[in-house]
Amino acid sequence: MISISDDITIRLQALYHSGEVSGYLLSKLPEGSLKTGWIEQGLLSKGMTGQLQEKQNQESLVIPADRFARLTRDMRGSGLTSISIIGPKGHTEHKFVVMVYGKRNSQSLIAFQVQKQSPLEIIRFLLQHGLGKNVSKSIDEPNLDYVEQLRMDSKEKLVNDMLVLSLPKGKVKMSEWIKVVLQEEFSDDIVIRHGTSKDFSKFSALLARWVNGLKLFKGMRSAIASCIFMKNGQVDVCLWDSPQRIAVFATINDVDIEELSRKYLDPMWTVLGDSILPLTQKREVVLESSLSVDRKKILVDSKVIPTDDVKRNIESLTSRLDKLPISDLETRLDILETQVQTKSGSSGHDKGSFDALQNRLSDNIDRLETLSKRLAELEKRIKKISSSR
Repeated sequence: MISISDDITIRLQALYHSGEVSGYLLSKLPEGSLKTGWIEQGLLSKGMTGQLQEKQNQESLVIPADRFARLTRDMRGSGLTSISIIGPKGHTEHKFVVMVYGKRNSQSLIAFQVQKQSPLEIIRFLLQHGLGKNVSKSIDEPNLDYVEQLRMDSKEKLVNDMLVLSLPKGKVKMSEWIKVVLQEEFSDDIVIRHGTSKDFSKFSALLARWVNGLKLFKGMRSAIASCIFMKNGQVDVCLWDSPQRIAVFATINDVDIEELSRKYLDPMWTVLGDSILPLTQKREVVLESSLSVDRKKILVDSKVIPTDDVKRNIESLTSRLDKLPISDLETRLDILETQVQTKSGSSGHDKGSFDALQNRLSDNIDRLETLSKRLAELEKRIKKISSSR
């Protein structure tokens, strides 16, 4: 029987040798304070080019992992399971991933750099091999707009408390800016405010300071950061979306982390041309392990999807398309057009909210056009297959 820590170590070794993971480390957190060098002292496994002390490895893995562990301790103390994904917009782009997990007095940290993996695939990997959870293998098209999805979920009382901010342009000390915005009774920089939580001021300022103080984040183009903190059934979420200049802070109870990732994380990272299907890998990696197994053979290549599964997915997609609330969408567009018309003569104090709205609309138009092209191409391919039989 392989332990969870052994399982994720073996999997990461396989991904590292396949080239999908460019570097990783696994370290045990001390019970007390996190003193300088705790990652090196508690190191359980690593895979990287060069030595751990080299500048590249420190900046890409060790330092951001250390900062996230300290952030986790600042949030709600030990015993908290936390996950963060940081990277440029796009599913195939390089991403930094870190997770703190384990029992109260026996926590571990895992951090790695991965490419060609969507946030949902990353979350499923961590849940299955790091936390020992069962995960779904279904492939679902997410909502095109994660902010709108959050708005709908708050109306359905699936989200307890939520704050969505339109971020300012230029060099601004974000943590101080957030404190000022939240002190105002009304602010055009607050896109959505839902719930009655009084903890958002501290939570949002803490996360803003951490994200914008991270050299790894500041050095990326179109950088996005997501942080998830889980303890006793409560989940705190931070989504920092630089390309759309949006920051989301939310508290959700009894939520499935995999579903959360599908609804919010995947859409936030999606760009024109991204596919929801996992990328096919060609390489097979064989590892010799001393971790309670004589020999482990890890296959990184994906399996061919059976025809029956394809048929079921097409039927599911057709059913969902038939149920699309087109009339509701038209009504919401009418309301939006009326609101825009009434705001057409407003002064510049609404600019932040309208910039955020424009970015979201532009992004959604691109996604709709991509979906239309993909559906048309799929129709052609299905017709071609049918005519050849």
